[in-house]
Amino acid sequence: MNNTKWKELITAIKEKTPDIPIKYKILFEEEAPTYYWTMAGDEHFEYLNMKSIEWFRISCEIKEIKHRGRLIEDKVIIYDKRAEIYEILEKFNIPYKYDEIENAFFIYGYKS
Repeated sequence: MNNTKWKELITAIKEKTPDIPIKYKILFEEEAPTYYWTMAGDEHFEYLNMKSIEWFRISCEIKEIKHRGRLIEDKVIIYDKRAEIYEILEKFNIPYKYDEIENAFFIYGYKS
């Protein structure tokens, strides 16, 4: 995928759903990351060479945990952002694959 498409995708995500969980793998990394994070929590992402991204995953779920005390279980609220992400991908004609099990969109920079 070219730099223009990456920039359109990143800008749209930051504007529409800035707290959406993401993860990505760089071409020369040995192992794929196991956990998701947000773009706001990734201080290296702004300076990343987009040509080096092997794949990029966008989770469709945002989990909010409300602490209710020590004796009562926390309340977990899940927000489904699938429609918003789908709209962004379609708007910019970004090729993707959707994984039902992980409930995430996969965008490939390079397919191995």
